[in-house]
Amino acid sequence: MIELPQEYQDLLAEQLDEYLATLSGSTETPAIVQDMLALLQAAADECEIEIPNGDLVAWFESDSDLEESLLDLLVEELEGEDLDDLTGEDIIALVEKHVEIEWIDEDEDSYGVEELDEELDFEDGVMDDPEDEF
Repeated sequence: MIELPQEYQDLLAEQLDEYLATLSGSTETPAIVQDMLALLQAAADECEIEIPNGDLVAWFESDSDLEESLLDLLVEELEGEDLDDLTGEDIIALVEKHVEIEWIDEDEDSYGVEELDEELDFEDGVMDDPEDEF
Protein backbone atom coordinates (compact mmCIF):
# COMPACT_ATOMS: atom_id res chain seq x y z
CA MET A 1 0.00 0.00 0.00
CA ILE A 2 1.21 3.45 -0.87
CA GLU A 3 0.48 6.28 1.55
CA LEU A 4 0.06 9.72 0.01
CA PRO A 5 -1.06 13.01 1.54
CA GLN A 6 -4.63 14.17 1.07
CA GLU A 7 -3.33 17.51 -0.23
CA TYR A 8 -1.79 15.59 -3.15
CA GLN A 9 -5.13 14.01 -4.03
CA ASP A 10 -6.85 17.41 -3.90
CA LEU A 11 -4.21 19.08 -6.07
CA LEU A 12 -4.16 16.19 -8.51
CA ALA A 13 -7.96 16.17 -8.92
CA GLU A 14 -7.89 19.91 -9.62
CA GLN A 15 -5.09 19.61 -12.19
CA LEU A 16 -6.75 16.64 -13.89
CA ASP A 17 -10.04 18.57 -14.09
CA GLU A 18 -8.23 21.46 -15.75
CA TYR A 19 -6.49 19.10 -18.17
CA LEU A 20 -9.70 17.26 -19.08
CA ALA A 21 -11.37 20.60 -19.82
CA THR A 22 -8.74 21.31 -22.50
CA LEU A 23 -9.16 18.05 -24.42
CA SER A 24 -10.44 17.97 -27.95
CA GLY A 25 -12.17 14.98 -29.50
CA SER A 26 -9.21 14.29 -31.79
CA THR A 27 -6.71 13.47 -29.04
CA GLU A 28 -5.77 9.78 -28.91
CA THR A 29 -6.31 7.88 -25.65
CA PRO A 30 -2.64 6.81 -25.19
CA ALA A 31 -1.52 10.44 -25.49
CA ILE A 32 -4.17 11.51 -22.97
CA VAL A 33 -3.10 8.84 -20.48
CA GLN A 34 0.56 9.78 -20.94
CA ASP A 35 -0.32 13.40 -20.15
CA MET A 36 -2.31 12.31 -17.09
CA LEU A 37 0.60 10.23 -15.80
CA ALA A 38 2.85 13.26 -16.27
CA LEU A 39 0.37 15.27 -14.17
CA LEU A 40 0.54 12.61 -11.44
CA GLN A 41 4.32 13.08 -11.34
CA ALA A 42 4.16 16.89 -11.54
CA ALA A 43 1.64 17.13 -8.71
CA ALA A 44 3.77 14.78 -6.59
CA ASP A 45 6.80 16.97 -7.24
CA GLU A 46 4.80 20.09 -6.33
CA CYS A 47 3.68 18.48 -3.05
CA GLU A 48 7.29 17.42 -2.40
CA ILE A 49 6.38 13.76 -1.96
CA GLU A 50 9.38 11.53 -1.37
CA ILE A 51 9.32 9.00 -4.20
CA PRO A 52 11.74 6.08 -4.49
CA ASN A 53 13.98 6.71 -7.52
CA GLY A 54 11.97 9.88 -8.23
CA ASP A 55 9.52 8.09 -10.57
CA LEU A 56 5.98 7.98 -9.20
CA VAL A 57 4.57 5.71 -11.92
CA ALA A 58 7.41 3.21 -11.51
CA TRP A 59 6.78 3.25 -7.75
CA PHE A 60 3.07 2.59 -8.31
CA GLU A 61 3.85 -0.26 -10.71
CA SER A 62 6.47 -1.94 -8.54
CA ASP A 63 4.53 -1.60 -5.29
CA SER A 64 1.35 -2.97 -6.87
CA ASP A 65 3.00 -5.82 -8.80
CA LEU A 66 1.07 -4.89 -11.94
CA GLU A 67 1.26 -7.37 -14.81
CA GLU A 68 0.99 -4.53 -17.34
CA SER A 69 2.20 -0.97 -17.20
CA LEU A 70 -0.09 1.57 -15.58
CA LEU A 71 -0.17 3.36 -18.93
CA ASP A 72 -1.54 0.26 -20.69
CA LEU A 73 -4.06 -0.45 -17.94
CA LEU A 74 -5.43 3.09 -17.99
CA VAL A 75 -5.55 3.15 -21.80
CA GLU A 76 -7.64 -0.04 -21.68
CA GLU A 77 -9.94 1.53 -19.08
CA LEU A 78 -10.42 4.74 -21.06
CA GLU A 79 -10.69 3.34 -24.59
CA GLY A 80 -14.17 4.12 -25.84
CA GLU A 81 -15.04 6.24 -22.79
CA ASP A 82 -16.58 9.67 -23.28
CA LEU A 83 -13.79 11.77 -21.80
CA ASP A 84 -16.08 14.81 -21.66
CA ASP A 85 -17.92 13.18 -18.77
CA LEU A 86 -14.82 12.28 -16.75
CA THR A 87 -13.54 14.26 -13.78
CA GLY A 88 -10.22 14.31 -12.02
CA GLU A 89 -11.78 12.23 -9.24
CA ASP A 90 -12.80 9.62 -11.85
CA ILE A 91 -9.21 9.36 -13.07
CA ILE A 92 -7.91 9.03 -9.51
CA ALA A 93 -10.46 6.26 -8.92
CA LEU A 94 -9.17 4.45 -12.02
CA VAL A 95 -5.62 4.65 -10.69
CA GLU A 96 -6.82 3.41 -7.29
CA LYS A 97 -8.42 0.46 -9.04
CA HIS A 98 -4.93 -0.78 -9.91
CA VAL A 99 -2.78 0.80 -7.19
CA GLU A 100 -3.66 0.50 -3.52
CA ILE A 101 -3.40 4.04 -2.15
CA GLU A 102 -4.20 5.30 1.33
CA TRP A 103 -4.79 9.03 1.50
CA ILE A 104 -3.37 10.47 4.71
CA ASP A 105 -4.63 13.75 6.16
CA GLU A 106 -1.41 15.08 7.66
CA ASP A 107 -3.27 17.81 9.59
CA GLU A 108 -5.10 15.21 11.68
CA ASP A 109 -1.83 13.52 12.58
CA SER A 110 -0.10 16.70 13.75
CA TYR A 111 0.46 15.80 17.39
CA GLY A 112 -3.21 15.73 18.32
CA VAL A 113 -3.47 19.51 18.08
CA GLU A 114 -7.25 19.36 17.80
CA GLU A 115 -7.46 17.61 21.16
CA LEU A 116 -5.06 20.10 22.75
CA ASP A 117 -7.09 23.06 21.50
CA GLU A 118 -10.15 21.76 23.32
CA GLU A 119 -8.27 21.47 26.62
CA LEU A 120 -6.38 24.77 26.53
CA ASP A 121 -8.01 28.12 27.11
CA PHE A 122 -6.08 31.17 25.96
CA GLU A 123 -7.25 34.53 27.18
CA ASP A 124 -5.37 37.80 26.67
CA GLY A 125 -2.31 35.84 25.56
CA VAL A 126 -2.07 34.03 28.89
CA MET A 127 -2.97 30.40 29.19
CA ASP A 128 -5.38 29.61 31.98
CA ASP A 129 -4.47 26.52 33.93
CA PRO A 130 -7.15 23.91 33.19
CA GLU A 131 -6.79 22.76 36.84
CA ASP A 132 -8.03 26.20 38.02
CA GLU A 133 -11.37 25.72 36.28
CA PHE A 134 -12.47 22.99 38.71
